[in-house]
Amino acid sequence: MTVKEMLELGKPYGVTGISIGGCIKGSPIHLGEPGAMRKRGHAHAGKHCDNQGCICFKAHTPERIGKRLFWHEVAHIYRPSWTETQCNKWANRQ
Repeated sequence: MTVKEMLELGKPYGVTGISIGGCIKGSPIHLGEPGAMRKRGHAHAGKHCDNQGCICFKAHTPERIGKRLFWHEVAHIYRPSWTETQCNKWANRQ
């Protein structure tokens, strides 16, 4: 799946951006300096979050991002109050 395809799939759920290779906050990906990340992915969710709606992936290519991980992070944006378990369950149904 390409970044454009991921963004189109996520838009109905509130996704506004996809960062590949690190966090958009750490170092902007468009400058070629991916930000540091400890997890495989995370979502910038919540009303007061910088870059709200953006999903960041540690993988350096979109092909390395699994479907389940993608939908798990979409779930965090779609329902910011959901727990990790709830996001996992939702991702498994997508």
